[in-house]
Amino acid sequence: MRLALSLWVFLVLLLSGCQVIQSRQSCVSIDTETHYCLQGMAKVQESNHELNVVFKRQQLQHEMLLHVEIQNGKMIVVGLAPIGQALFTLTFDGEHLVSEHNILLGKQFNPEYILALLQIAYWPELDVKTGIEKGKLIVSRNFRQILSNDMEPVIQIDYSGRAMGWDSKVTLSMPKAQLILNISPLESE
Repeated sequence: MRLALSLWVFLVLLLSGCQVIQSRQSCVSIDTETHYCLQGMAKVQESNHELNVVFKRQQLQHEMLLHVEIQNGKMIVVGLAPIGQALFTLTFDGEHLVSEHNILLGKQFNPEYILALLQIAYWPELDVKTGIEKGKLIVSRNFRQILSNDMEPVIQIDYSGRAMGWDSKVTLSMPKAQLILNISPLESE
């Protein structure tokens, strides 16, 4: 029994350290026709952010922590499981996206979607508009929405309590995909 437990612990430790490093594309489909291409870093202020993200799709719910660092013309996003295990590190320099992620996330893991959704939620309005292909951005004080060319909502973003920004609680929904992301800044102590 002790040998089986030791082998299991060894296997978990071995697998948790396995990483895949890939260069990724910088444009993603956010709907059948609407696309978003990641935008550069020139107009984005250097900063650091800690976010709690809850993904909900139908009856499933997943949670992760994101550390976002924007410095020296690069955006680095580290995704952590709630227990602190590193899931992925994304590095984007405005042109190239490199993904290092745990092999357990599988081949279906598309890190460019995480960056695209963060940019759509937090980047300056003109940059987001530039990144949208075959769609339209609608903006008000506490709301952003991307519409497809046939005026169907593709992404809706509500900023609760404050104007748009990293310190706002964000609800991002993609109605056709039945996906909701609740993003909350972690309080700094």
